[in-house]
Amino acid sequence: MQESQFNVLRGGARLSLDAAAQQRLRKACAGVSDWSGFTASAEIHGLAPLLYEHARAHELPLPTPVRRELQALVLRHEHANRVRLGVLREILQTLASREIPAIVLKGGALAYVLYPRPGLRPMRDLDILIGHDRAEDGQQALRELGFAVPRHAPSPFLERHHHLPNAGLQRNGLFVSVELHVDALSYDVPARMPIDRLSTAAQPFSVDGLPARTLGHIDMLHHLWRHSFEPAATTRLISITDFVEYALKFHAAIDWRLLGRRCPGALNALALMHYLTPLPPGLERHRPPANTAPPAGVGHGLRPISNILRWHRPVREVLSELFRPPPWWLHAYYGIPPGRSLRWCRRVTHPVRIASWLRRRLTALLAARLRRR
Repeated sequence: MQESQFNVLRGGARLSLDAAAQQRLRKACAGVSDWSGFTASAEIHGLAPLLYEHARAHELPLPTPVRRELQALVLRHEHANRVRLGVLREILQTLASREIPAIVLKGGALAYVLYPRPGLRPMRDLDILIGHDRAEDGQQALRELGFAVPRHAPSPFLERHHHLPNAGLQRNGLFVSVELHVDALSYDVPARMPIDRLSTAAQPFSVDGLPARTLGHIDMLHHLWRHSFEPAATTRLISITDFVEYALKFHAAIDWRLLGRRCPGALNALALMHYLTPLPPGLERHRPPANTAPPAGVGHGLRPISNILRWHRPVREVLSELFRPPPWWLHAYYGIPPGRSLRWCRRVTHPVRIASWLRRRLTALLAARLRRR
């Protein structure tokens, strides 16, 4: 997308705008000469509802067609979230009746814990963490609610994944997808976060009056960090909004020293996010040193390995993409502070991680083939 349009998205990746942020966003809007494709990009980044809120509240100079398209997306997300969150209530009630402890992850929790209205946080699916030993019970509970629950992953490379195969059903014209996780973190990272090994106590919240639980602050920031920088061509700005706004809202309640000891990479990621969208007042102490230059490639990441290897391309191009991702992503993904050298990471840490990714996928492929014999 155009850099001028991306600047608007960056400026709008906040729940509220102080005077300086309003000025930056207005300036970014004024710098756009061609708005074609803007709403599609806003939707990809999960920011359409927030941008429409900012446009209404601060009279942003958006073209009328863009404003109308954003409004239509808002109405769609509000409907979709009402349906999804209604289904979430049913799932949580059913799991509770079977005495299956559950932790709501990602948008299903953040829509209530962080956002002023659930409709402001677009969701693709519902994510729920349960115990590995209750996985089959959880899938059976979904079947009884009417979900189509595959027995096996759609791809052999997804066997032995950190979540079970996606279950889905149609409800009020919407396809609702649910992932039951046995670990909150992808197996592509060395850390683990099963339900029985959380760092801090789960925090309670309410899904329209129904008691529910999500991750405690330390685990939440760890999870949001890992989720924000999973391999993708571009970092989704809604993930940055989730992380930054969560850190801001719960700043006084977060044990930052404990976070620094248990998950320094999350603190480092917060500093690096400042280069993508400036950290708001209240998070000043987490900004990188003023004399530290931003790493190259801010906002860009490493595409999923399956995408890199999918097409027939020269080997040199594949290897270059695999082993030379943007520096900003390397700093954030591996927890390397800005200004520090990436030499060891490029020569050792990252190649070792790629080897582990390939090994895990080949192991999954072999397991799938053996199962089908």
